[in-house]
Amino acid sequence: MKPDRGPLWARAVHFAGHAVMVEAVGLRLHSVTLRIAGDYGRVSYQTATGHLAVVTDESMFRCLAEKDVLVHMAGAAAETIYKIFTGLTVHPMDETRSRALLRVVEPSAAVVDEWLGYLKRRARAILEQQEHWTRVRKLAGALLEREKWSADELQELHALPLTEETRWWPPTPQATPGVPLDMLVNLREVVDIPPRAIDTLEATGLQTVWHILHRTEEDLLSLKNIGRSTIRHINAALAPNGWAIGMYAREARAE
Repeated sequence: MKPDRGPLWARAVHFAGHAVMVEAVGLRLHSVTLRIAGDYGRVSYQTATGHLAVVTDESMFRCLAEKDVLVHMAGAAAETIYKIFTGLTVHPMDETRSRALLRVVEPSAAVVDEWLGYLKRRARAILEQQEHWTRVRKLAGALLEREKWSADELQELHALPLTEETRWWPPTPQATPGVPLDMLVNLREVVDIPPRAIDTLEATGLQTVWHILHRTEEDLLSLKNIGRSTIRHINAALAPNGWAIGMYAREARAE
């Protein structure tokens, strides 16, 4: 699916990726915070290289630096796995910090580029492992429930089963025979429209992109709290993926 599934969910997945990678590479996690209102996120942890005042063992520093870089790369890797963005993108600050670390022991910019590219791919491979990806999904959902989680609280969260009954279940689409997976994304992830409009759509069973593509604009306008402005917002959000309200409505009615 092309970008994006929603900026808020993207941020939650991003910081969850950082936090899960901290523990995956054996570092100590303190807490993770996502302040929805203030556009602020932070992962507090014991870095691998932060305690080194002087590099005395280059090979050891390379090993430790890779751990820190993997943590930096994990945010974008998590977003990519969830297909919020196309391609392996990296946030500018994450890449700046990573390059600075690698340049401590590698003066060649070309070598740093190759090294960083390898670590980006490795970060994604680590998070794609079932255990780590399950943790990312749980934590991303949890960050939308509460803005700050300590390491101890996260251990309790990770012990919960990842089921639809779990309180912190994130909005992950489920496979349905004959329906493209991307179209099963919940509307709350895709469009930014008034809560009353979303509530109205969900109350009538229109919860996913798939549902909207099978309803005409006239169908939606007949509902309470749905006006022309809402229609425009929904179509604008669907357009990057080549979708539009009602694009399959005639097909469905012909059957």
